[in-house]
Order: sequence, then structure tokens, then C-alpha cells
Amino acid sequence: MLQEIWLKKDAQLLGRALWSKYVPIADGNKVTDALRYKLGGRKGGLLAFYHRMSQWVVPGATVASSFRQFQARAPWFRLWQADGISGKGIQRIELKQNGYRVVVLNTHLQSPYRNDECPYLKNYPYDDVRSKQIGELIVYADNPENIGAAVIAAGDLNITPKESELYGQITGAWEDLTKKYRNEYGSGTIMDEKGQRPEWIDYILSRRTPDASVRVSRLRLICNAAKDDPYSDHHGLEAQLFIPAAER
Repeated sequence: MLQEIWLKKDAQLLGRALWSKYVPIADGNKVTDALRYKLGGRKGGLLAFYHRMSQWVVPGATVASSFRQFQARAPWFRLWQADGISGKGIQRIELKQNGYRVVVLNTHLQSPYRNDECPYLKNYPYDDVRSKQIGELIVYADNPENIGAAVIAAGDLNITPKESELYGQITGAWEDLTKKYRNEYGSGTIMDEKGQRPEWIDYILSRRTPDASVRVSRLRLICNAAKDDPYSDHHGLEAQLFIPAAER
């Protein structure tokens, strides 16, 4: 699952580069029917692939994912931030195998902006927008179409564990599957021109259920040497997850 793939040509480039091992999951109609798609853009910037050797089945012959844009968002006129016009939201993917159902939510939340990132030297924390987007993610996870499935959310949440109110809102509804790794290694997931930053803002989450939850068998960072070297300005997360039989 990838975020910030804003252009069709970049999605196609990745598709060709990964084609020998990975199949791209088709965009939902709310992405492909948007005017920006016809002009070469991709609303939301979310993109996902699954391995050709996987035993999981992605239902849907032509459209294998759906997309829901966040209702809460920053003002469009702060163009230097881009969040307000990017159409951030949630990509939903359903996987099936031998009676198991897994719903995966690929997402990217509103970014806060420090005064050194803005031309007017003003802070834009967007706590209210980020809180509302977390709420939308929680509600979407509890959608009736997800009943009986294990629900996993992952992506760039733009929230650190030190933001206790926002992080508490997340962990009240979700199990943070990255917590143990983060506590053991004490690293962040983002880099800039100066190098490694301490903030952890990328997560893999499991929806809390009364009977069982997804467990982590293995988790590691896919690290960059520097910003966008060789991958991104974020370290990737690679996880092996175990789904208990109670989630079948």
C-alpha cells in the first residue's frame, strides 16, 4: 500500500516496475471518474498491489477497490499545503481466502504544518481536521459491509504517539500493531533534508473486536538512506500478520 501517488503516469510506472511479482489493485470509480483523473491526476494518491503468488483473492473483475474522500479537510485556498485540494481519503480493499475475509483500509490523513513550512510563518496544526478524519476512518471501519471481517488500516496518519488526544482517539478503536517495534527501537518513520526525524507517523492498525484481533508475527522498517534515497521521505513498514480463526 502506497500513498502520495498523485499522477497516473507514476502509478503506471510503478505498475510496470513491479509487474513481474505484483498486480496493481484497480482504482475505484470515485477515482477514475474524477476530472483530475482524465487530466492525468489521481484523487487521494492511494495505490495498492498484491503478490502474484498470493493465495488471497481480490474480488472484482474491473474495480477491486473503492475510495471514500474525507469530508473533513483543510481549506482549498492554502495551495502551498496541497492537502485541501488533494482529495485525501480511504481506499478500501477486500481479500478472501478459505472462508476468511480481510478488509484493508489504505489511508493518508491531513498533515500539520509548522511555521517554517509556510510562507506566512504561521503554524497550522489542523487538530480538528485530523480528529474528524480519524472519526471518519473509525465509522468507515464499522460499516455493515465489513461485518465478519478482520479490518486492518495502514498508511500515513500524520499523528505522533506524543499527540496524546489524537493518538488516544486512534487507539481507543484500533490496536496499534507498530507500538512494540517503535518502543523497542525508538525510531521515527520520516526523513527530511537534515536526515532522520524522531516522529513516528506511519501505522498498521487492527480494529478492536470483542473476540479476537490481528496479531503481528514480524515487523520491520524498509529504511531509506536519506530523503527519497532510494524510496521516499518515509520509511516503509513490512509486516507479517496472523489472523485468528475467530475472525473468520
